[in-house]
Amino acid sequence: MKSHSEIDRLIRYVSNSADLLETAAYNEVCDFISQSQTLSGAFTDRGGQPDWYYSLFGFLISKAFNLKPELSRLRRFVLNSNKIDEQNFIEWSVWVLLRYSFKPCFIFKLRISLRLAQRWITNRQKGDQVYLTFLSLLILNHFWGWSRCISNQVDKLTSAFIMNDHSPTSHLAAALCIRNHANLNTDDLSALLMKNAHPEGGFVSFGDHGTADMLSTAVAVYALNQAKTNIGAIKPDGLEFISEHFDNGAFLSGDGDPTRDVEYTFYGLLALSSYAQQLSTK
Repeated sequence: MKSHSEIDRLIRYVSNSADLLETAAYNEVCDFISQSQTLSGAFTDRGGQPDWYYSLFGFLISKAFNLKPELSRLRRFVLNSNKIDEQNFIEWSVWVLLRYSFKPCFIFKLRISLRLAQRWITNRQKGDQVYLTFLSLLILNHFWGWSRCISNQVDKLTSAFIMNDHSPTSHLAAALCIRNHANLNTDDLSALLMKNAHPEGGFVSFGDHGTADMLSTAVAVYALNQAKTNIGAIKPDGLEFISEHFDNGAFLSGDGDPTRDVEYTFYGLLALSSYAQQLSTK
């Protein structure tokens, strides 16, 4: 049975971007990804150090572009690594996603699912939980799919989120993805997210920011795609913003930072594919 998790969907989007790149650019991206991997198999952060967070983006691109040697090295690194301390929830989440991707196991996903449920019950009264909720649901979705037992609770999970003109684009996009997969109304969230579109292409991280960035652009257009929101009216075309920030096989952050890394390269490829899909939809 073919899997249709959000991770699979992200990989498919990035895979589609390969058809939009010229051959030379595609080869440059593959070379950059390969060069961004250490001998241990982990991918490097912006400082050149092995990092779990960046390894997730390296995995997604390697999987999308079928980079078998890179996947083999990363698999060895993941399966030979000790369990990550759950206090660092982001790194722990990445470890969970990668470990299950390389070695699916029913007992593992059942144990992790129960732990996530316990964690949510314990932390549900704490501050802003948008991103942590999104990560938790991303893991559960990767394990079980967008099952009814999860979707029926999503309205309760997202109703406490503070969503307004001051909300970060990434939070609006995360909430939009969550509610869309639960078949809940997304019109208001889509309208809020559209307000963060930059008049010269791309999306800004906050409504009052004057510069678009690749992360905000990618997650916004991807989420709007999932909600089937028409962004054809946004001009000039966001593809121009993306192409302007392609640099020798990598995509830059778009906000003036010249550092080339795996994370923003993933976002660039995701944005490229997302915009192309929007432009092909009438």
